[in-house]
Amino acid sequence: MKFIHQHMTQTQVGELFGVTSHKIGQWLKDLRLRDEDGKPTEDAHDCGYCKQAPSGPNGYHWVWETNKTVDALLEAGHLIVSNPPPNLVAPAILNGRFCVQKSAGSEFVIKNGDGSVSLWANNKMTADVVVTLLNLAHDKGVLDRLCNPQRLLQTPLASDREISMVVKPF
Repeated sequence: MKFIHQHMTQTQVGELFGVTSHKIGQWLKDLRLRDEDGKPTEDAHDCGYCKQAPSGPNGYHWVWETNKTVDALLEAGHLIVSNPPPNLVAPAILNGRFCVQKSAGSEFVIKNGDGSVSLWANNKMTADVVVTLLNLAHDKGVLDRLCNPQRLLQTPLASDREISMVVKPF
């Protein structure tokens, strides 16, 4: 899964897991990434899990490095909701080979070859059929031909540095 933001608030992380920011705070405490007062621990800072971000004219709040934080929560056994919010997760491009995995709810996710999730099914039998069809299409090269335009659209035309050099003069 590719996230849109490098850092997220606890509220945003909670949206990924279908829980409140308070529950995320508790889970982070369980992982020893927050102390009893709710502040990030020294380990959280040292290992790059969090940083301060501005909040309002005179304040700040903590934001969490998305990949590290989500990986730690997944490793602790928490599951991301099926069909996570599109404002937080970039759409995945179908790429094989595919497999089925149980999701946080009653659904099943269909994982791409790179581990990202593109599809959800409401039962295992449907997921198995879709995976069989996708793997067949992948093995025959059909899927790559169909998804190539999508890959091209998501390929950056230039680096951020090159783009900023062009935009600065304006």
